[in-house]
Amino acid sequence: MAKPFPETIVHDKTTKTAKRSSATVEGKRRPLTWHVIDIAVRAAVGMMSGVMFWVFDGLPYCLFPLLTLILPGSAALLHALFYFPAALGLLIVRKPGTSAYVLLVASFLLKWCSVRNTA
Repeated sequence: MAKPFPETIVHDKTTKTAKRSSATVEGKRRPLTWHVIDIAVRAAVGMMSGVMFWVFDGLPYCLFPLLTLILPGSAALLHALFYFPAALGLLIVRKPGTSAYVLLVASFLLKWCSVRNTA
């Protein structure tokens, strides 16, 4: 199987030859760079996730025994709430590091809310 060229091929209409040019690639946006709008969307998803973490922080303590009575092992379904923001952020932005950034912002907000409530 042939490997693709690292540069794009530009066909010149005046001659019958094709030349390789990396200048046409420079105008395109690189998909792995972080832009301001990506950081803002990640921060917004992280803040929303932090508030969700704060709301659901005390919820498992009252729901785990109830769910264990209904069906043993079903309380583990509540652990998905803490994985949801990483998957959501990655589906929205689709760049490397999104999951870690969203969970980092969410955990900082959860810690900040917990400290503010105890003080």
